[in-house]
Amino acid sequence: MSPSANHPFYNAPYSGIPYAMFAIFFLLALLNPNSPPYTHTLIDPDHYMRLQEVVQWMQGQSWYDLSVPRMSPGAHTIVHWARLIDVPIALIALPFVPLLGLNDAVFVSSFIVPLLWFAALLALIPALARPFVGENRANLACLALLFAPMIPFCYTPGNVDHHGVQLIVAGAGLWCLSKMTLDEKGPRFAALAAIFLACGLWIGTESVPWIVLFVGCLGAAAAWHGGNVARNAALFGLLFPIVTTALIPLVLPVSEYSSLALSWFSPAYAVFAALCGGIFAAGWISGKFVPSRSLRLLLFILYAVAAASAFLALIPSSAAGPFADYNGFDKTTSLDFISEAQPLKNT
Repeated sequence: MSPSANHPFYNAPYSGIPYAMFAIFFLLALLNPNSPPYTHTLIDPDHYMRLQEVVQWMQGQSWYDLSVPRMSPGAHTIVHWARLIDVPIALIALPFVPLLGLNDAVFVSSFIVPLLWFAALLALIPALARPFVGENRANLACLALLFAPMIPFCYTPGNVDHHGVQLIVAGAGLWCLSKMTLDEKGPRFAALAAIFLACGLWIGTESVPWIVLFVGCLGAAAAWHGGNVARNAALFGLLFPIVTTALIPLVLPVSEYSSLALSWFSPAYAVFAALCGGIFAAGWISGKFVPSRSLRLLLFILYAVAAASAFLALIPSSAAGPFADYNGFDKTTSLDFISEAQPLKNT
């Protein structure tokens, strides 16, 4: 008799674990006396800024206008935060507006939206674990959140900045990467990866290191396995710059189409996506004529170095870091204390 027959633990479906994790998380948030639903205050000024951005948009401010008049009347400070994050907050708030008024409706929405993102994370985690542990045990991976409390913290009520969404984007990219490498519906997941990572660039530039890691891992897999994996990588390389470029009219007004800003989404990141795509296109073409795995891997490395050099040549300010275009006052008051905002040579 097999061990699984003697011990049902080994073949239990664990289907309830994600639901149990969500229930635990919800109860902890509900019972915590310091939770925003009780205190009526948010834990970080960024969350207030996000809600103010949503309120102004719902009051008629242009989709492209990201200024915050309340921060500096007359000067109108511009906060380059993605409208993509504003959309679910506004949609959830709409039904509450007639009952509570706009400000309170948006405040209530800030309690609900993070829980929805957390539910999405709980659906994603088993999908990430499935290739490694199988279908029956994949849900067990949700228990890892008990040992990484800073991850659930990103989804506590009132936590409406973009960091939790970026975690989901990174996880979705990893999910697509595993599917492309295993060639399980590879073309479909190549397209999904292009969409997820392009949206990651729109949401915030902190997605760039993850995308670089994604490109490195996919390039190594394409070089090593060749065949369909290289084809999947090439398809991603084609679609990633197309999707990123297609986002430009959605994100920027026409007056900013020539911008090469690095601290927010701009055509500079379409250049970045195109060069990433070029790595995979070149690797796929040359791989057809190079049977050696080691040589294919070496070629991918050379293509990556060439792409990085081209980006530095086309966007020379990138050598000073992703926030090089900030003014001196902002650098002194805030960016000097943010590790990911430091120049490349210092990191």
